[in-house]
Amino acid sequence: MYVAFVVDTFSHRIVGWSAATLKETKLVLDALEMALRQRDRHGFPHTAGELIHQSNAGLQYASLRLSEHLDSVGIAASIGSVGDAYDNPLMESTIGLFRPCPTWSV
Repeated sequence: MYVAFVVDTFSHRIVGWSAATLKETKLVLDALEMALRQRDRHGFPHTAGELIHQSNAGLQYASLRLSEHLDSVGIAASIGSVGDAYDNPLMESTIGLFRPCPTWSV
């Protein structure tokens, strides 16, 4: 199971998420679309050029499909360096909270 989160760095809230059995671009796009719908629903629709999508260098984040979608909605893309877990501590700490305890049974 793979999960993608979109975290608002101002509020430190998870504003979009998606889960899937495959680590594909759709996983990321679904989380992004949920985040954009949340902003609209709460009266803060995004304006082109005001948001930055920071991610790691995973294939699903570096895909042409995601890049084109971000460009079409006016969101700047920012990808961290390969193998650097310290380039995005907010997401690393969010994911650390989400990971299940090793004693949980599935």
